[in-house]
Formats: sequence, C-alpha cells, structure tokens
Amino acid sequence: MKLKLNLFLLIVVLFAIAFANSGCADKTPTDSNEEDEITITWQQTNGPYGGIVYSLTINSNGIFAGTNGGIFRSTDDGVNWTQTGLMNYDVWSLTINSLGLIFAGTYGDGVFRSTDNGESWTQINTGLTDTYVPSLAINSSGYIFAGTGGSGVFRSVQSTTG
Repeated sequence: MKLKLNLFLLIVVLFAIAFANSGCADKTPTDSNEEDEITITWQQTNGPYGGIVYSLTINSNGIFAGTNGGIFRSTDDGVNWTQTGLMNYDVWSLTINSLGLIFAGTYGDGVFRSTDNGESWTQINTGLTDTYVPSLAINSSGYIFAGTGGSGVFRSVQSTTG
C-alpha cells in the first residue's frame, strides 16, 4: 500500500513539474513583444462619423462600412469616406464574393446586392422570411448564408459565383 501511495505521489509531482515547465501554468494574455506575438497599436481613422459602424469589409477598391446611416466607402485607408448607398437603412452586415459583388444585411429590410462597387443596390429577399439580417457569410462555393434575428440561418438557392 505504501509503495502504491509513493508511486502515485511521484507521478503527481512529475506531472506538476512537466506542466510548470511547459509554460502553460502561467500563460496570460499580454501586450508584450515576445517573439511569437505581434503588437497591435490602434489609430483612429477620419470617420465615418455620425453613427454606429456595425460592419466592415474590404476589397481591392476600398473599405466599406455598414452603419445605421447606410454604407460608406474609403479608397484611401480611412482618411476620407463617401456615402455610397442605402442611406435610409441600418446596415448590420457586409460581405463580398470572389467576383466582387457586395452584399449588405439590414435591420428589417433584408439583403441588398451591389454589382458596381456600391454605387447602386438591389434588394434580394426572395424566399427570405426574416428580414433582420445581422450577419452574412459566403462560402468557397459561392453560397450566401444569412443569419437572421429570429428565424435561424438562410442559404441562397444558387451560388453567387456562377
């Protein structure tokens, strides 16, 4: 019995030493410059101001911000912003497919699509029974997924990439 107890204690001690040496015992999030970390420093852009920014997405033509006053675009990394559409809508989600089509999910008005980099928008709600769309995603096959405010997730019937 004493041998079993000593063997058990030895295993516990070895496990504790191994755990302590692995570095797992005292890992906490930090903002240091350790070799395996990148320090992030934030700088405020020049807008868009006057509302809540709910979502951001980026393509080769700029940064798009979905706000409670429509969609804004910056082509100079946030120095200047231009309102590009859906001015009377709360735009909660944005995503862009591989062809450059932009999709916007709104609070209560469903999903909109732009084929011209945000200059014009078309509502695309056929089959969507819940028009509060706080999240959008596109998979590698081009299907759009719309997360709704109470009816779960919807998927586009056809791929958006052809």
